[in-house]
Order: sequence, then C-alpha cells, then structure tokens
Amino acid sequence: MNGDSRVDIAVVNSVLHGIEIKSQYDSLQRLPRQCEFYNQIFDLVTIVCAPNHLKDVQSIVPSWWEILLVDSENREIILFRAGARNAAVCSQSLVRLLWRDEVLQALKEFDLDRGFRSKPCNVLWNRLATELPLGDLNELVRSVLKSRTCWQSGGRHALCGG
Repeated sequence: MNGDSRVDIAVVNSVLHGIEIKSQYDSLQRLPRQCEFYNQIFDLVTIVCAPNHLKDVQSIVPSWWEILLVDSENREIILFRAGARNAAVCSQSLVRLLWRDEVLQALKEFDLDRGFRSKPCNVLWNRLATELPLGDLNELVRSVLKSRTCWQSGGRHALCGG
C-alpha cells in the first residue's frame, strides 16, 4: 500500500473512516484499485458520488460501503445505501500506516523491540502485525495517527519505505 492510493478524506476517531468523492467529472477507472486498498485498512468507507456514477459505483464497491448521492439540483446529499463495519481489516496493511519511528516506539512499548531495532521496515511491520491482536493494533494505529503533528513527512527519515 504505502502511498499507492490516497483517500480523499480520512477520519480518525474510534474507527478509521475513509471517504472517497467522485464528482460528475471524475473517472471511475481507479476505483477498483482504491477499493482493494481501502478494504484492507478502513473500518468504514463512504463513497460520495454524482448520479451519473451511481450504477457503476454500485457494481464496483463492496456491499458494506456506504453510498451517498449528491443531488446538485436540490443541493443535498442523499443516503442511497447505509454502510456497515468492515469485517476484513488486514493487520499487515493497517500497520503500514505507521512510520518507522512510530513502529519502533510501538515495538518498544510492547517489549517487542529486542533484536529488531535495526531491521528493515518490512520486518518491523510484520513483527507488530503478527504479535498484536487486530483490535489492539487498530487502537494503536488510530492513537498514533491522532497524535501526529506533522502529516507531511518531508523527508525519507520518517518513512519506512524510504
């Protein structure tokens, strides 16, 4: 994942909620790939779309995604389909939202860092994803994301892939 797809809006609270917006002028070409990524990390996903995309959106997005329809004529947003919670969040994908220093700090907090401090990020991510139950990992990732003060990494030092 690691930057391959970016959601339009991410809400980090008691859940990770992704919101994807498709205006009448947008293409849906990338949507299947976006679905793959979002399905791995978000607890909830909402797609907001124009009426010209509704039929295609329904056939592309999973049934648990919420669909909001923009009625520009009446200037309102209509709930077309209620969403549900994602039952298939992937630990290995979720943990990749963390930067290197954040992964190392988490490993240290859970006393899992011994012998891993100098390992590559793939190894660090794997260690954290396999050692923590999904619920704990989800809580950890949300907490870390909410505490970040600098969202633009600016340098390769913070990123695992760098």
